[in-house]
Amino acid sequence: MAYGMTPDAETCAARVAELCQREYGLLLGSGTTALALACRMAPSGRKKIIVPAISCLSVLNAVLYAECEPVFVDVLPDTGLLDPESVREAINRDPMIGAVIVAHTYGFVADCQAIAAIARSKGVLVIEDAAQAQGGKYADGQPLGALGDLSLVSFGHTKILDVGCGGILMTDSAQIHTACLALSEDLPFTPSNLKDIVAVYRTNYYANWGLRNSDHLALGRIGKLYLSFSEIFLHRTGDATARSIIDALPSLQAQVSARQTLAAEYAAGLIDIPGIRCCNVPAGSVPWRFVFLAPEGERDALLDHLRSHDLDASSWYPSLTCFHEGDGNQTALPNATAFERQVINLWTTPGYSRKSIEMACKLIRNYFDE
Repeated sequence: MAYGMTPDAETCAARVAELCQREYGLLLGSGTTALALACRMAPSGRKKIIVPAISCLSVLNAVLYAECEPVFVDVLPDTGLLDPESVREAINRDPMIGAVIVAHTYGFVADCQAIAAIARSKGVLVIEDAAQAQGGKYADGQPLGALGDLSLVSFGHTKILDVGCGGILMTDSAQIHTACLALSEDLPFTPSNLKDIVAVYRTNYYANWGLRNSDHLALGRIGKLYLSFSEIFLHRTGDATARSIIDALPSLQAQVSARQTLAAEYAAGLIDIPGIRCCNVPAGSVPWRFVFLAPEGERDALLDHLRSHDLDASSWYPSLTCFHEGDGNQTALPNATAFERQVINLWTTPGYSRKSIEMACKLIRNYFDE
């Protein structure tokens, strides 16, 4: 064992790494912890990290925890995934970029191959974030998580295999793996009162989220919460998490199939509705949510309409630029700006009521018919 890893932690990390066709795995307290360590592997002196403008706030948090500078890059208009050509332009424009995060946002398969080819030609590290997409596959059959210089999956809240916490950082490089192991030794263990800390964080988060339309500083305050709540996101974890992950792994493909079935039911129920546009979901994706786009002027009213009938719906994700005060040199992100104003997510959690799916589709169809 190295750096204090327990046998259970080693077994857990090795099994997950094997599923993703990686040589090495490291069990950490969260996917954010894994991503923060990955960002710290960026080349010395090149600590700018490309981040897809549409992604989970934890992606931005991880970059900042690594004391790196985010460079927000535009997305593809029909998926919200990182645009390879925008990546090329950003790398050519700024030689200080040392890494790119390729996130499989919403469980959609991002074009990691194209982005990796662009990045590696300039010596830019590729970090593949499959936190929302464990169990997905590329067109050639490789598992998501197999392609980056580093990659990660998550077992935290709402993830494909949700055991409450835990993330695995993976690589094929013995040197990178050893460096990340050493860095992990400086992390605290999961706080015993983590649930209480998370409850306070969520209270602060949603209080500010509710003020976003009336207070132009609200989203910036959300963006700064990472400073006060690092213990939620940055930590090691113990044998109990490792055993929970090991126990959950055999159910992975069943979880993936269940989500794909539910997403297909939404797609069938929403087909040919004038006014909405279902995302162009790449084959092999794992539907973390069912995602579609509504007209900008109708999106919020449609969300309220669904929620008034007790149906689960969200508008994740707003552009990450909303949460971060940059240096003012950020380039325009037209696709991300449009996407954030139109996106709606519907739940695909296994066991989600088919009656609820039918009701959601009916309400959406009636809304636009009227």
